[in-house]
Amino acid sequence: KLRSVSSAAKSAIEEAENKIGPVMAERRRLFNELLRAKGNIRVFCRVRPLNSQEGRISCVEFPNEDRANRQVALVPQERQQNGRSMSRKDFEFDRVFNETSSQTTVYEESVKPLVQSALDGFNVCVFAYGQTGSGKTHTMEGPENDRGVTFRAIKELFTLANGECAVPGVVEYTFNLSMLEIYNEQIKDLLEEKSTVASKKLDIKMREDGTGVYVPNLTEKPVSTAEEVLQLLYMGSKNRSVGVTMMNEHSSRSHLVMMISCVNHNVSKQTSFTSKISFIDLAGSERVSKSCVEGERLKEASYINKSLSALGDVIASLASAQTRSTASHIPFRNSKLTYLLSDSLGNECKTMLFVNISPSVLHAHESLCSLMFAFRARNVNLSSSGASLSNMKKLREVAELAKKEQQRLGNEMSTKSESFGKEKDALMLKIAALQKDVAGKNLTIQDLKSKPSFQPPPPSCPPPSAKPMRQHNAKVESDTKDLGQELIALREMNKNLTDRVRTLREEKAKMQKDMMKKEEQYREMSEKYRRVSSLQRANAAINKLRPKSRSKSRPGTAAGS
Repeated sequence: KLRSVSSAAKSAIEEAENKIGPVMAERRRLFNELLRAKGNIRVFCRVRPLNSQEGRISCVEFPNEDRANRQVALVPQERQQNGRSMSRKDFEFDRVFNETSSQTTVYEESVKPLVQSALDGFNVCVFAYGQTGSGKTHTMEGPENDRGVTFRAIKELFTLANGECAVPGVVEYTFNLSMLEIYNEQIKDLLEEKSTVASKKLDIKMREDGTGVYVPNLTEKPVSTAEEVLQLLYMGSKNRSVGVTMMNEHSSRSHLVMMISCVNHNVSKQTSFTSKISFIDLAGSERVSKSCVEGERLKEASYINKSLSALGDVIASLASAQTRSTASHIPFRNSKLTYLLSDSLGNECKTMLFVNISPSVLHAHESLCSLMFAFRARNVNLSSSGASLSNMKKLREVAELAKKEQQRLGNEMSTKSESFGKEKDALMLKIAALQKDVAGKNLTIQDLKSKPSFQPPPPSCPPPSAKPMRQHNAKVESDTKDLGQELIALREMNKNLTDRVRTLREEKAKMQKDMMKKEEQYREMSEKYRRVSSLQRANAAINKLRPKSRSKSRPGTAAGS
């Protein structure tokens, strides 16, 4: 009977382990559906504070009625540096961070959800775009006492991989880090030993299976903790090309690309899949007339502006391709930067763009160019995520399905946790009974051992045989040994069951927390659906008025200029 209870407990443990795989797969699917509903390319705007050299005149406003913090306006000023007038330009993004937004707020509301996607097997790309000195490096890296999104995401990555997402003996992760810069259209390995830097020439290649691009012979360092990654990032950052310009005394003169490959191992099934999370700090765009560079710095500025212009062409092509029924050419190969980003724009990659701008009226033209670039990128997002009413309806159905599925999984895990608790209590009673039985057997053995091995029989009785006594002692010792082994096995099973119950309770708590987040995301999608409907009604009204006023420019023409 005891062995049957032990077998049932083992079967229950195996059943729970078999449940983990499907539950995690279902969670990955639902989480990906929610992110896809928001768009595979998400755009965030961050406005830095004015500095002492720029004065107090700002050309940026945040509408008071925008409670969702998604709108920003570039307002006209009486005097422009180039002598040209500029009308008010309004833009809307997934989120706008003003001058008072903290590094924590920026990370929590933008990059954090994408870290989970990287562990779930999706490629993730985060990059910052903007004028020189607009705060890109501060957003991506940040100072030591107030780290940016890159450092926070790395810590989150290893926290999840070693905690909530990892299941010892079932799911395990390994990581590799690589780091490069694109300087004057040349690729430099920032983690390579200095003695061999001159001998290695790197280039970008397409994978044979056509699934993306890679850089052959690029140094990859295995990492297992966030601290190891930070040390390598510090080493690589020291090798990056920087220079002094009139716009920024620590201007980055190259595009920095840091990639962490994540390998998800399923130990029980002997399978694995690889994804990567990339952080890209683009070199700052600048007007040569303002930066006052010459010689080598002028050459650098030319390459920087050329590659950023190529990136703008790619974004514009992707945006226009959404409205065409036939496939169109996307000029990814026009620069090393766009070729490297070709597998990070569209498809199943989760891409997040920070556009950083200065609020100073002195940089109004540059800020407008950056906002127009981000606006085109967000158009790609809206088209790819489905801004039509039919697609938005499907997204709402997906969100509702995710909510119901999360509740079902939470109830199932709660039931399983209660079942394990009852089995644990039953096993504890069995263990107590066995301990009592073993204690009684031990007393019997001690009592037998304390008796003399031979006592002369009375003269009237025949001499007893010692063989039955030895057999009895041997049987008692054998039974005691077997009971002791079963007791050890039951204690081990009790420990495993206790650990499993704790794990299931933690998973239940996490699922409840995730469900609350998904409810919040569902409310956000409903708001997005309402805005899209309003926008379509406005566009329909404008289209009706077009034949009557052909002299007027189309919507968006003023912004595009």
